[in-house]
Amino acid sequence: MAFRLRVIEIMLLAALAPPAASEADRLQVRSSAASEPGTLQVRSTTASEVGWLQVQSPAASEPTQSIALFEVAGRVGTRGGAGFDLVVAIDLSDSTLDPSGADLDGDGEGGVTDPAWLAALERRGNLPKRLTARLGSGLDLEDSILAAELEATAALIERLDPRRFRVGLIVFSDDAGWAAPLGSTPTALRRALEEIRVAAPEYLRGTNLAAAVALATDALAPEDAAPSVREQIIVLLTDGRPTLPLRDGPAVHAVRTAREAGKRGIRVHPFAVGPSALEAEGVLGEMASSSDGRLHRVESPAEVAALLRRLDLADLVSLEIRNLTSGVPARAVRTFPDGSFDGLVQLGEGMNRLRVQARRRDGREYVVERKVVLKAGSGELELQRKRLQALRRRTRELEIWAEIERKRKETRRALEIRVEEAPGSEQRY
Repeated sequence: MAFRLRVIEIMLLAALAPPAASEADRLQVRSSAASEPGTLQVRSTTASEVGWLQVQSPAASEPTQSIALFEVAGRVGTRGGAGFDLVVAIDLSDSTLDPSGADLDGDGEGGVTDPAWLAALERRGNLPKRLTARLGSGLDLEDSILAAELEATAALIERLDPRRFRVGLIVFSDDAGWAAPLGSTPTALRRALEEIRVAAPEYLRGTNLAAAVALATDALAPEDAAPSVREQIIVLLTDGRPTLPLRDGPAVHAVRTAREAGKRGIRVHPFAVGPSALEAEGVLGEMASSSDGRLHRVESPAEVAALLRRLDLADLVSLEIRNLTSGVPARAVRTFPDGSFDGLVQLGEGMNRLRVQARRRDGREYVVERKVVLKAGSGELELQRKRLQALRRRTRELEIWAEIERKRKETRRALEIRVEEAPGSEQRY
């Protein structure tokens, strides 16, 4: 029940990303790498550079507005112009039953697994003895790494615009299989996550990263197919090092399959969830680099939802929207995995000069400036009401996630303190 409520909360917080923009902008490109320390160098732009930061709203024609709360929206990035194909591969190895380090379901210290989840597992049957034993000793599945992975995947799905993303889900342990085929609807993906909750006991063995990547690769880019014009991504959630297949070594197979994915134009983004996965950073890092992906380090499994929902596929490091005329920054600024962004700016009467400033991973900064005129006294009350509702909803969305992250960090720190203070926990030399 707690998982369903959490998914419902995530759904309520989600909003569709704005559509991609395509018009030319007045743009400056700044390269911090080529400048003296503490300075920014302004240089001319090429057509491809202009395309990296695109502002859809406001338009370049100096529009006149009657509402003081104005939405700025656009997109960064040159990848994924035709859309994205994304597969999330979820680790269901035995170690995902370990605690995440936080109270994910909010039932407090000493909480137990939701009886409805237990009943569903029992109806499914074939519970492994080791799982039965751990449940009998008080294991709270809703605070496990498995639960954190499922929550993270739900949070990501709700931030992906179905007009631009085709999504599939894979689960893996000793082997890999499809939980939801590529192109599944958001509703089907949510149903698949519920099914994984009760199907997980059928896995809970080793960790075969190669099988997961190979299965996703064959669906995204079949060997004999023509190259896709869509951006293709594998998000790999794992809490440990590869243990299978044994022949030639699990790590060798994992890197080899990631390299093959890269040759077919697929980027692999491993999320190393928790201490055991971080110990395998070398293997996971090589899987990422061999496919032009990025390794994402998640020190505490409880933080994976917050990090995955901020997945960046556009190489965006920071974004600022500001009314230069008043000096006031935009409120409730949001960025989405495909590089889409939006924010609400307060306008003053008359001419307003707005600036969007974005910095990409290679250090370059892009700036677009637009002018908007506010004509007082002719506001549309219904539109104004909708804008205020959007501001409240988006602000609340950001506040809730900030509070979730804060509480989980506090929980993690409290657990660390208890471990440090436990008798016999001091180091001996």
